[in-house]
Amino acid sequence: MSFVPNNNLIQHNFDGYKLAPNRLNFVSKKFSNGVKVSQLKEQFSYQHVRAFSLHNHLFGDPWFPNAVYWCTTDAIFCGEFYPVDASLDIYPVYHLPGSCDSGCDQVLNVSMYQLNKRFCLFSDGCGNLDLLDKNQKENWRTVTVLDLSSAVTIPKLLPFLVSFAKLNELEKSVELVTMELQKGQDENQSSAITLLWFTITFHGDMDNSQSNHTIILKHTFTSSSMPIYTAIVSQSLFVINEASLVSTTTAAKGSEMDSHDDPHYGIGYKRKHEAEVLSDKRSAVASSGWYWVQSNSDVTVTVHLPHDVTKRDITCIINHNHLVVGLTDGTTYIRNGLTGTIDPEASTWIIDQQRLEVTLEKQFPLGDWPTLLTGPQQIPEGIPMANVQQEDLSQEPNPLAMENILEECDLTDEDATLMVFDSNGQQKHKCGLGGRQVLFSTIVNSEPPMFCVRHDVDALLWQPLITSSASEFPCQHIGTLNALGYVQASKTDKKFINCSSDMTFAAICDCNRNVHVYLQPAEKSTTALQYVHSLSGTNNHILGLQPTISGLLFVLTNDELTVLKLVSV
Repeated sequence: MSFVPNNNLIQHNFDGYKLAPNRLNFVSKKFSNGVKVSQLKEQFSYQHVRAFSLHNHLFGDPWFPNAVYWCTTDAIFCGEFYPVDASLDIYPVYHLPGSCDSGCDQVLNVSMYQLNKRFCLFSDGCGNLDLLDKNQKENWRTVTVLDLSSAVTIPKLLPFLVSFAKLNELEKSVELVTMELQKGQDENQSSAITLLWFTITFHGDMDNSQSNHTIILKHTFTSSSMPIYTAIVSQSLFVINEASLVSTTTAAKGSEMDSHDDPHYGIGYKRKHEAEVLSDKRSAVASSGWYWVQSNSDVTVTVHLPHDVTKRDITCIINHNHLVVGLTDGTTYIRNGLTGTIDPEASTWIIDQQRLEVTLEKQFPLGDWPTLLTGPQQIPEGIPMANVQQEDLSQEPNPLAMENILEECDLTDEDATLMVFDSNGQQKHKCGLGGRQVLFSTIVNSEPPMFCVRHDVDALLWQPLITSSASEFPCQHIGTLNALGYVQASKTDKKFINCSSDMTFAAICDCNRNVHVYLQPAEKSTTALQYVHSLSGTNNHILGLQPTISGLLFVLTNDELTVLKLVSV
C-alpha cells in the first residue's frame, strides 16, 4: 500500500503561472488589543520552536466562511467580511475568564477547533479546555469546562494544543486528540511529544451547562517529533509524523520489554503485535543486517544502518523484479532479483531511527512469496556499489527511488510516515511518503481534513477514506494544486501554506509582509494567474493565514487584519 496518485487528477500539460496584470481587492482594519502570542522562555528544543514559531494564530470556521477568529490577552475576536458593501468588522465574541497559571515551565499558544455551527472547543494553552456555545453571535458563552485530567492518573495535565476534534451529533460525543510537549530531562535527552486520544460523552443537551459528561482517555501515544497531520476517521487515528509513534496504552497491556528487545520500537515499551508478526513472518539474514516481512499486498525490507548514515548516503534502486540497496560509500546490502513482480511507481523507502524501510508494492497481491530474492540472500561482503551496472537490470530503475535525481528542497533529515491506529491502539496501516514533503493540512467542514503532499512539481491533496478494508489503502487522492510543489520550494522564507477547501486557490506567505496567491486553472487552460500582495508596514510579522471557500483570504498581523478578495463575493 502506498501513495499512488489518480492520474486523471493531474494536469500534465500545465505550463505555469502568469503574474496577474491587476492587484487583488482588499480591505484592512487595525485593532489595538494585540494578538496573544506565547513566547519561549528558553530554548527548549527544535520541536518547541516548531510549535511556537509556526503556530497559526488565525482560526477559520468551515460553517461561517466569511469570518475568522483570533485571541488577545483578554478576549476572542472575530473578523467578519460583509460582501454587500465590501466592509470588514472586528468585534469581541468571548471574554476570557482571566489569566491562566499552569504551574509549568512553558505556556503554549491558544488553540480552537470548530465542532459544528453551534459549538467549538477552546484551549487556553495552560491545560484548560472549554466547550463554547456560539449561538449568540457576539456573546459566546462557556457551556462547560472539560477537565481532561479527570480521565488520567496524574493530578494535572501539561499544557496542550488541540490537534483534532470531531463531534458525533447523534451520539452527543466528541473524539478529541491533544498534543503535549515536554523537554528532555537533560541536554542529551530529546523532547517528548505525547498525543492523548479522548472520548467525551454528554449525558443530555450539549447546550445545557447542567448536563453531565464523561471523559475517557482511550489511548496515549509518544514520539520524538510533532505530528504533521492528525485526524480521527471511523474510529481510527490517522497520524503523519517524521518519527515513530508508540501506543503506550497498548504497551501497558502487553508483556514487559526485556533486554533483548529492539529499543527502536519505543521509549521503553513493547509493541507486542509487531513482535509476534516479526517472529512468525521474518526471514532474517543476521550477517547482512536486514530482514523482510510481507502482507497480501506488499513486502517490507528493513535494513539496520550505521549510526551516522543519513538520507543522502542511501542508494536504492527498485525495478519490477530487481532490488538494489546500499550506501554511497560502497557498502551493499542487497543486489538481486525478486521472487515476485512489484510496482516500482507505488514502492517507496524511508529512514526511521537508523533503519531503512523499503516498501515494495506487489503487482499481483495474492499469495505469499516463499522467499524475497531469487538468488543468494546476500552478496559477498565488500563488493562496492560502483560495480553494480545498469545493464545488469532487466527494467529501468524507478526515478522516485533514486536519491541522486531529487532536488535539494526534497531532502529532509527525516521522512514522514502515515500511521493508522484502530480503536484498540493497534497499528493497522503504515506507509512511508518516500521522501515527499507534507506541505500543509486544511479542515473541510464535517469531512476528514485534507493533507497536501508534494509530488514532483505538483502538490496533491489527500483525504482519509471514511471506510476502508484492511487490504485497501486508507487515503484517496482528491485534488491537485498545479506546480505548487515547485513554487513553494523557491520560497525560502515561507511561513504558512494553505488552500481553500474547494481547492480553487492556494496561498503562501513569508514571515513579514508578502502573500503569494495562486489561482487554479480553468478547465482546459494550461496557465493560471498569480497575485502578489504586500502588507503595509515593515515590521509587522504575519501571525496567521486563513483561506476560505467563499473566495476570501484572511491575513493576520499583531495589530491588523487584512482580507483579500479573490472572486466577486
